This record gives sequence, structure tokens and C-alpha cells, in this order.
Amino acid sequence: MNKAWKKTKIKKHLIVIPLAVLSVTSLLNGCAASSAEDVAKDAAQAYIDGNASAYSDLLAPGYVDYMIGSGGWYDTVEEFQEDVIQDDIDELKDKFIDRCGENYSVAVTVTSVEPCEDEETLTKVQKELIKDYNYKEGDVTSVTQVEVKLRCTGNDTGGDIYHTYYCVKENGNWYIHRPDIDALS
Repeated sequence: MNKAWKKTKIKKHLIVIPLAVLSVTSLLNGCAASSAEDVAKDAAQAYIDGNASAYSDLLAPGYVDYMIGSGGWYDTVEEFQEDVIQDDIDELKDKFIDRCGENYSVAVTVTSVEPCEDEETLTKVQKELIKDYNYKEGDVTSVTQVEVKLRCTGNDTGGDIYHTYYCVKENGNWYIHRPDIDALS
């Protein structure tokens, strides 16, 4: 074997091996989509942290399109975050202060995860989301109700607040659909 051929072969391996590793890593990351439970916990934590932007990032694209922009209720994401999400965050914070005092901490626990496994109900949910919120047909492939417990502790007595999140799998990723879904009630 001549030296030029060996160098070429080594260079090809130096290019091919990292590309293969990158491809496998990308494939695994793409398959590791978060769960409805993870999205609900992240949403609850964003509320606790007072982070309207982080919560907004968890909202289903179909719902965001319905609420914001041309034909939506709000012109900008910032307006929606301030008018709707931040108001809800402030209301929750007031509940924590009332129950636990000014210096409180909150722990998030998932208490139940109820996937919509009945095809007839899932079809009703999909039709409701398309009709009432302008989701696109075929975008929502799964729906799960996740109940979380927010345990507040502090100087005063403390207590629990329960909240149900309606999570939708839209285009392969889990998100929060903000209002209740009637077909699941």
C-alpha cells in the first residue's frame, strides 16, 4: 500500500466516524420526545417560577395560532403572556401566599396520568380542537390528562393545590392545550 492511499483512507474514517456518531445521536434525540407528564410538570414549574415565557413555550402550536396573530385574540406573544398567563401566575402566587405566607416553597408531584386510549373519544377531541381552536386535521395524534399536586409549605399552614393539564401530542411532540377539553370532561 502506498502512503497516499493510507492517508486518504484515514481521512475518510476521520470524516465518516464523527458523522455516524452525529447521525445516531440526532436519531436518538429525535426519538426521545418528552412525555405528557414531563410537559405538565414543566408547565406547573413555569407557573411556580413566575415564568410566563417558559410556560408559553409549552403551549400547543395549534392553540398559539388560534390565540395570537392574524385572526387571534392577541396581536403578539408578549401581549398574550402578560394579559393571560402572567395574570394566572399572579393569581396562583396569591393563593400560595394566602396559604403559606410570603416565604413559601412549592413542590410539584404528578398524581395521575390518564391517556385517551378510546379511539371514539380521541376522534371527538380531535374534532373539537379543529372546530373550536382551528387545529389542523391530523396534527393531534394523542391526548392525555395529567393532574399535578402543588404542595405549598411556608411560615403559615401550607396546603395543596391540584391542577389538571390537558396535553396534546401535536406533530410528534407533547404540548399543553390551555383550556379544558369538553370531550374529556
